[in-house]
Amino acid sequence: MLGRPLGLDAESVAALARRGVHVHLHGLVTAPGVKGAWASWLPRAVEAAPGRVHVHPHVDQRDWVRVLSRYDAGWLHRVRSANGGDLRVATWDDLNLPARIPPLMAAGVPLLQQRSPGCRVAADRLIEETGAGLLYDDLDGLADRLRDAAALRRARDAVAAHRSSFTFDAHADRLVGLFREVCR
Repeated sequence: MLGRPLGLDAESVAALARRGVHVHLHGLVTAPGVKGAWASWLPRAVEAAPGRVHVHPHVDQRDWVRVLSRYDAGWLHRVRSANGGDLRVATWDDLNLPARIPPLMAAGVPLLQQRSPGCRVAADRLIEETGAGLLYDDLDGLADRLRDAAALRRARDAVAAHRSSFTFDAHADRLVGLFREVCR
């Protein structure tokens, strides 16, 4: 998990640890006075899952590939949608493609996204269309998906096939064209 661990809590991390899953959290600021829901549950998670919860410093873009490529998958936001397929009631979390996608894609790491059946969720759609990740229903299903070597290999191959489209360079010519059009 890169950055703010949206949707995680001590109980979910401990449940994954009981299933043999290690959770690596990158970029959490653990200095005194730091705020955020994770700051209250992180010590409990570390205590409940000794040796399976790992806190690391922020990963600079120069190190995305070197550091992140060692992981099986990278979490997006663990937030289940309730929009029922109606875009008029969709939330930011439903429509957002998290900023952690490009670093994970650059490193060749498949994306993890909790499925929201019957809802319109941009991250679900991205994974469905590209195959560049694993959708899961619950933590048991997630642990099973992470142990499925064939599914991980397919997702990693899809990441390799699509990763260049998640770079600035892939969109630079279109942006330059837009700026030229606007400036005229």
